[in-house]
Amino acid sequence: MSPIPIEQKTKGIEVRFRYLFAVLLFVSLQSSAQQMSTLPDFTFYTLQDNTFTKFQIPKGRISLFMFFDVTCYHCQKAMQAFNAHYREFRKINLFFVSLDTKKGIEDFMMQYGKDLFCQPNALVLMDLNYSFMPKFQAEAYPSFYVFSAANKLISHTEGEVGSQEILSLAKNNFDILRGSN
Repeated sequence: MSPIPIEQKTKGIEVRFRYLFAVLLFVSLQSSAQQMSTLPDFTFYTLQDNTFTKFQIPKGRISLFMFFDVTCYHCQKAMQAFNAHYREFRKINLFFVSLDTKKGIEDFMMQYGKDLFCQPNALVLMDLNYSFMPKFQAEAYPSFYVFSAANKLISHTEGEVGSQEILSLAKNNFDILRGSN
């Protein structure tokens, strides 16, 4: 038996490596393409630098998360809509999450969400670990996520959302979820 030339050996290894890479890439894409169906684990930070996790969310209420950027025009408009109608959201946990600096977030809230800033059901959070986008699968600013009291994803919207859509996020989902787990 004659020895296999080195070029033939490396070509076989290269083909197997490409095949393995293609399989791993396919599996990776499949798992990332799966839709989020429940509230993921997270650690965000309050503006007072305290950690906040999903286990600290008040029980028995639906929760609405808004992922925003302080320079985003659509985020500014959405926050103004929340601010103008904050009374209609009083029975919903509101979480506003941003990657921006504490100062930037505070300035944003004072300009666009001043009335929301001090509400007991509203909490502004900083994503210092840059984990919101991969965990919530956010692809645009602003992103809105509504979860049931049992932390099941009910609604997800991204991009420009008008004042009426903001209200329907609260009203429609509150009516639907009022008695659900």
